Amino acid sequence: MYYNLNFDYEDLEEMDGSSLIKSNNENYDDDYNENVLNDIIEVILSLIYDYVKENPSLLSCYDIDEIIIDEIYEMVDIILEDIKYDNYVLFLDYEKYIEEHELIDFSFDLYNSMFSVKHSHIDNELESESNKNNFVIEVDFKMDSNFVNKMEAHIDYLRSKPQPEQRTNNWYKFRHNLLTASNAHKAFGTQSAQNSLICEKCQPLKQIDPENPEIVKSVNINSPLHHGQKYEPLSVMLYEAKYNTTVEDFGCIQHDNYNFIGASPDGINIKQNSPLFGRMLEIKNVVSRVINGIPKKEYWIQMQLQMEVCDLDYCDFLETKFVEYESENDYKLDNINTKGVILYFSNGTPVPHYLYQPLGLNEEESEKWIEEHIENVEENMTWIKTIYWKLDTYSCILVERNRSWFDNNIVQLGNIWNIILNERVEGHAHRLPQKKATKKDAELEIELEIQKETQKQTSIEGFCLLKK
Repeated sequence: MYYNLNFDYEDLEEMDGSSLIKSNNENYDDDYNENVLNDIIEVILSLIYDYVKENPSLLSCYDIDEIIIDEIYEMVDIILEDIKYDNYVLFLDYEKYIEEHELIDFSFDLYNSMFSVKHSHIDNELESESNKNNFVIEVDFKMDSNFVNKMEAHIDYLRSKPQPEQRTNNWYKFRHNLLTASNAHKAFGTQSAQNSLICEKCQPLKQIDPENPEIVKSVNINSPLHHGQKYEPLSVMLYEAKYNTTVEDFGCIQHDNYNFIGASPDGINIKQNSPLFGRMLEIKNVVSRVINGIPKKEYWIQMQLQMEVCDLDYCDFLETKFVEYESENDYKLDNINTKGVILYFSNGTPVPHYLYQPLGLNEEESEKWIEEHIENVEENMTWIKTIYWKLDTYSCILVERNRSWFDNNIVQLGNIWNIILNERVEGHAHRLPQKKATKKDAELEIELEIQKETQKQTSIEGFCLLKK
């Protein structure tokens, strides 16, 4: 496939290093040089186009540029070995720019300008102890009355979408019959990851007691999962305060056209006079992982599906790392601005209950708040301890909806869902992880084989005796 390029030949002269258009052979004029160069660029553009088309899931990779450029370099290196021009010396002039990636980089930038293949991260804010600049990440569009009215109507529509009451049997059944954004990334992973997703959705649903829907056997309050759940409300509080906005929870929403896909966004900005109005929010609270401002592939896929389900175009990916103080004294001695208090209560069940102190209180106001809420606790609640926290790292990046990625990958999601429906009937045992054989298992298997051989030999000898 070739492109009818209206290529600005002079643009190449702006590239770093020597000009790509100057030939060492004076027998060829600039027009000839231009034709040769355009031939090479068209070959590279064609390779990029085909590679992206054949690998649509690449759009979920943050380093898509590097992946494509490395792959194309190898292809170009092989193809150009067979290309013979009238003047081989002229070709060598361009070959060195291919080896140095300059020509491929230029072609890739040109491809992006025509097809917009770039990964959909737009802007980044990473705040830590060494970087405390406060600024709002904005998208370049006008908040006119027409946009506000349309967005408000769309948000009202999302609110009106039917969904069962949370934590009921119908709610669990509803979610069981969906590939949710949080786990659908497995559909694009290894065979083992796909098996995990299929098995998860093929497992029979456990019924809960309607009178005690929240009763669970145990909760590991030290697990990373619980840490994320504990600090998610605090992340929302910080986000709302930082950007002067309001975030609303919308529960689990089903896709309008693909009824096997659903999403539970952490929230949507609903404040009409905010530049973030209509933007989704996805939160991750890390324990030990280093926050670098780059979403993991599974998180990017999760956000793409959330935006697709809700039919919204932007999502803030918020990562926060909170650290807990060893003591109240350590908390008071630390002069950091972003810190606070969480009260931990129990009602006799394994599920902890947390109360979050409002942000921005001074020391006197904080102590008064703690005292009042411990003294006036509900009758069925018991105060367990006071948790003192500080914000270690804050990262917020804006991720844009990539419709092309979804259009190219919905087939895979549909294939996985059809397998799930089939194996709910036919069985999925063959996808379960195989138990790893231990030394003891091997010894037992050998012993059983010996017993079988002994029994077999005894039977043969007995038969021979009877025959005599």
